[in-house]
Amino acid sequence: MAVSSLNEARIALEGQWPNKEEPKFKDAARLVSGAVEGSCKPGAAFAAFKAAARQQGLIQAVGLNARKPDRPRRRAATRAPVTKTRADQE
Repeated sequence: MAVSSLNEARIALEGQWPNKEEPKFKDAARLVSGAVEGSCKPGAAFAAFKAAARQQGLIQAVGLNARKPDRPRRRAATRAPVTKTRADQE
């Protein structure tokens, strides 16, 4: 399930989780509920939801940031810092 809103986070929290007794899960459930009701900042609630999902191994990257399992992550090319000589400055 892709979660991109607080309402979707609330629905996801009602579903199956490996351990609903984990403190991060309980915090996420409380904060998401509070955000839906308007008593908690949405950003804090969504961050708590992501932390709980990450802790329980439920986060998967989607879209442009997703890594294909058969392809290793490419490293960016490193460059030496550019230094100017006195001749370049004149």
